[in-house]
Amino acid sequence: MFVLQDEINSILKRYLKIDSITNTEKENKVDGFISDYIGSIEYFKKNPEYFNSEKIPNDTLKRSVNWAFVKGKGNRTVVFIHHSDVVNVNNFNEYAKDAFSPEKLEMVFKENLDALESEAASDLLSGKWMFGRGTADMKGGGAIQLAILKEYSLKSDFDGNIVLLIVPDEENLSAGMRYGVKILKRLKEKYDFDYKLMINSEPHQRVDYEKGVISQGSIAKMNLFVYVKGILTHAGKVLEGINPTGIMSRIISRTELNLEFVDEIEGEMSIPPTWVHVKDSKEEYDISTPESIIGYLNVLNFSSSPEIVLNKLKNICREESNRFIEKYNRVNLKFKSKTNRNSSSEKWLIHVVTLKELLDMLREKGDKYYCDYEKYEKQIIAQLDNNQLSFIDANYQIVDYIIKLINRQEVFIVIGLTIPLYPGVSNVFQDESINYLEIINSFTKEKWNQEYMNRYYFTGISDLSYSSLNYDLESTISQMENMLLWNKYYSIPFEEISYIQMPCINIGPWGKDFHKISERVLIEDLMVKTPLIIKNIVENTFLKEDKMFNNVIVRRPARSLVDGITSNPGLGKPDYEKALEQHENYIEALIKCGVKVHVLEANEQFPDSCFVEDVAVCTKEFVMVTSPGAETRKGEEKGIVEELKKFYNDIESIQSPGTLEGGDVMMVGDHYYIGLSDRTNQDGANQLIKALEDHGMTGSVIDMKEMLHLKTGLAYLEENKLLVAGEFVEHPEFDKYEKIIISEDEGYSANCIRVNDYVLVPKGYPKTKGNIEKAELNIIEVDTSEYKKLDGGLSCLSLRF
Repeated sequence: MFVLQDEINSILKRYLKIDSITNTEKENKVDGFISDYIGSIEYFKKNPEYFNSEKIPNDTLKRSVNWAFVKGKGNRTVVFIHHSDVVNVNNFNEYAKDAFSPEKLEMVFKENLDALESEAASDLLSGKWMFGRGTADMKGGGAIQLAILKEYSLKSDFDGNIVLLIVPDEENLSAGMRYGVKILKRLKEKYDFDYKLMINSEPHQRVDYEKGVISQGSIAKMNLFVYVKGILTHAGKVLEGINPTGIMSRIISRTELNLEFVDEIEGEMSIPPTWVHVKDSKEEYDISTPESIIGYLNVLNFSSSPEIVLNKLKNICREESNRFIEKYNRVNLKFKSKTNRNSSSEKWLIHVVTLKELLDMLREKGDKYYCDYEKYEKQIIAQLDNNQLSFIDANYQIVDYIIKLINRQEVFIVIGLTIPLYPGVSNVFQDESINYLEIINSFTKEKWNQEYMNRYYFTGISDLSYSSLNYDLESTISQMENMLLWNKYYSIPFEEISYIQMPCINIGPWGKDFHKISERVLIEDLMVKTPLIIKNIVENTFLKEDKMFNNVIVRRPARSLVDGITSNPGLGKPDYEKALEQHENYIEALIKCGVKVHVLEANEQFPDSCFVEDVAVCTKEFVMVTSPGAETRKGEEKGIVEELKKFYNDIESIQSPGTLEGGDVMMVGDHYYIGLSDRTNQDGANQLIKALEDHGMTGSVIDMKEMLHLKTGLAYLEENKLLVAGEFVEHPEFDKYEKIIISEDEGYSANCIRVNDYVLVPKGYPKTKGNIEKAELNIIEVDTSEYKKLDGGLSCLSLRF
């Protein structure tokens, strides 16, 4: 028998033993483990073409991307990704031999608690955390994904597909994910996968220990270089040259922690920039000034593109170099004045250029010079491939070589991009924006009374950067001409990323102290909570062929609700606070059904305004704004129009003397039944029928004698199932349906609604609930006792489309 928790535990124990240190050949050890595990699953024995291990082309370490997928029905597809590399264990010192064995490491730490900080020691003694390299970052998340993939492989019938991508090198240059994008493109084309979501399971850190964290995006990382070539001179004759260190120091001072490079979104702020490496051309001390200097600026932002960032940096370099020259000239003039020297000074020419502009200058000098550069470039690539040179040194040497080929006694400031580059991505830029936080919280609050909080960007750098392209494609590709060795040593498949474009989310277990000796993961999160959250996302949101509804509009009840219309005053007036609570529960139930709920503010002018269903009829082609039959509700429909404009281009209205209320309209596919009641007349029904026919749909009227609204006694539950009560039980119009008959004593419960995979049922009606369950439908009970006092039910409280 398959038990998800046991499977995760079994996988992780084996996965952790592999010391797959990033940027080493040890990463290749993962391939055998993944091949053995996936190959042992019965599904993949029958479908061996559904998994593979592919070597990354031209990778000097010969690493592989491992992938597998499970096919269900349809083409809607969720992509799981995780990285299999871990950082080195040098900081473990004498405990390094046990770093990949949680049980042994726990024993060693218990004997040497002073090796840990106080919080880590407390967590160790609690028994609630698993310690060890890779437990959190990120083989814990990887084990979850592998186990869920296996669970789905055991299902005989499910909607959708799951693709798993296991990549190396995330901790270094993301070579695995950059090639993985090409694999995803190929699978999409071959199997007609419709990618709906990419899920990464990196561990999350918490600000509030009671709240989990999800990220609906990943921060951008741009490494930029600034190279300054001065005019070499003796330190004793500093005013006869230009010291590049002086210019660079001004640029560094202006850009370090500069908030101009920071992006903000709804309370989140990207990380201020910082310089990570600065080096001049001098290999040893002498009395001359350095000829050149280079620095590397790390920019972590959200949405600013490489073009925007480069332009900001270029402007700063231009301004600060001008200020330096102004200072230089002032000092020079004063010095010559005081020393009675000739007052004429050198007019130094300063070029502030991008790498592309520098190469254009080299091309203008002639083919011979550019050919020399290309030969030198190949030599550098060979040294990089053989690990004889770091990319930082390669960057410096190449720019320096170009400057020497141009050979001018002028000041040059060159800016450009260097590897690696991680594009910024966030679901706020996706066309189909879904609030995953609402979906998750609906599940976690009900199951564990726990709340998760949202981050628009995962700030730890992740492979989710390649799930979609939020920058302009053409502009981004053009800016890559400012990156050294672009498409020769390093590249990003921007066009393929644009092709597979999908939303993303990071949901992983709670972890602490990534990369430290005390790296650890919360066992309950690892084994129970995170796996079930991921399954809930997959099962209830993304693996559906065609959802009935994607959006729902509701309006919060007004305090004037207590004065709403009622045909049964004996039930008493509604309790407003209780009605508010029930409305919140109603919203949570809708979210669980996989819809996006749009909440309108209360309208005190209209006591019944929370019953939004009555003021509009939403079809797949158009929306009909109604004309309420109740005098106290006339004019209420006007308050819904602006919201409907966000979703519909075609908005029509019932004209007087016609009256129509949405509670009298029941949709069955492309046909609409319209009840003639005290609130809906023949004229109003005819206007709706004509509009339906104009849009290729149909409508018919149902005469009523007892019910307030048609849907007071009817609810279509899809799949030819119809909930019927009262006067509709024997109505011949409904004989063609499979009837679920409501007993007379539970008549109110006939007002149920089917929303995607669930039927919302009023709480407290066991017979109705039992009959719907017998029809093999999923049920969510919602208490509507306060709305019953105003003749309102579940359908009345929302517009669904």
